[in-house]
Amino acid sequence: MVKIFNRSEQKQLRQILRKDPTPAERGLWSIISRGGLDHWRFRRQYGIGPYVVDFYCPQAKLVIEVDGDSHFFPDAIASDHRRDQFIRSQGIRIIHVTNQQVRCDLTNVIAFIQNELCNPLQLPLGKGERRISNASLLFPRGSRERRISNAQPPLSKRK
Repeated sequence: MVKIFNRSEQKQLRQILRKDPTPAERGLWSIISRGGLDHWRFRRQYGIGPYVVDFYCPQAKLVIEVDGDSHFFPDAIASDHRRDQFIRSQGIRIIHVTNQQVRCDLTNVIAFIQNELCNPLQLPLGKGERRISNASLLFPRGSRERRISNAQPPLSKRK
C-alpha cells in the first residue's frame, strides 16, 4: 500500500516550511490553531501524496492553500492545477485564498472557512474546489484573483 499522507522523504521540507511561514500563513494559523474554528483541528504544512499543503483538516477532508504572488505565473498556475487535481482525486476539498485576502480581510476569510466546514456538500465549482466569495471586492476586474468570486455566500446570506 502506498503511503499518501506525510511521506518520510518530505519530512525535512515540511519542517522547514513550518519554521518559516509567510506572514499571511502565520496570521491564519494564529486563528485556526487556537480553537478559532470551533472544534475543527488543522495540521500545518501537511504532506498529501507528493505535495505539501499549507493547512489540512482531516475531519473535514479540507485543504486551505494561502497563495502568494509566485502562484500567479503560468508555470505555477499549471503546477497548482496538477496538485489540486491530485488532492481532489483523494476525496479532499480545497479552498484557495491569497496572501492579500488574509492580510486585508481575515474576518471574512475565517467566516468563509467556517461555512465550508459546516456545509461540506456545497460544491459550486465541481470536483471539490471552492474559492473565497468576496474576492471581487478586493481585486480589480480582470485579475486572476477575480475568478475566485464564484463561490456561494454563506447560508445566512442566501434567500
